[in-house]
Amino acid sequence: MPEIPFRRTLKTLTYFFTYLSEDACVGEQTGNLEQVLRSLSGYMEKQSAALGKLKQALTYPAIVSVVAVAVMVLMVTVVLPPILNMFTSLKGEIPITTKLLLAIVDIFKNYSLHMVVGFLIILFVAYTYSKTPTAIIIAI
Repeated sequence: MPEIPFRRTLKTLTYFFTYLSEDACVGEQTGNLEQVLRSLSGYMEKQSAALGKLKQALTYPAIVSVVAVAVMVLMVTVVLPPILNMFTSLKGEIPITTKLLLAIVDIFKNYSLHMVVGFLIILFVAYTYSKTPTAIIIAI
C-alpha cells in the first residue's frame, strides 16, 4: 500500500480552511510539521474560544428579541382587537395611527397561519443549512 502524503489527506478534508492545509503542507515539506501543527492548534483553540464568547454574548439579546416579538404578537392578536372594535363602533373620525393598527390586526387575523408556516419553513431551512459543510466551515 503506497504512502499518502499528509498534505493530500488534509486537502480532501472539507472542514479545514485552505490556509490551514497549506501551512501544514509547508511544514511537512520543510520538516517543521510538528511546530506548524502546534501553531495551528493554538490558533484554532483561540478562534474556538472567541466564537464561544461571541455566542454567549449574543444569547441574551436573542432571548430578549424573541420575547419582544412574542409580546407584540400577543398584543396585536389578543389585546388590540377589542379596543379597535370599540373605536370603529363609535363611528367617529379615526386617527391614522389607529387605522394603521386596524390594518396590522387584519393582517394578523387573515394571514396568521401563513406567517406561522413561513416562520417554520425559515427555521427548517436555517437548521438544514447549519448542518452543511459550508455552514460548519463558517462556524469554525
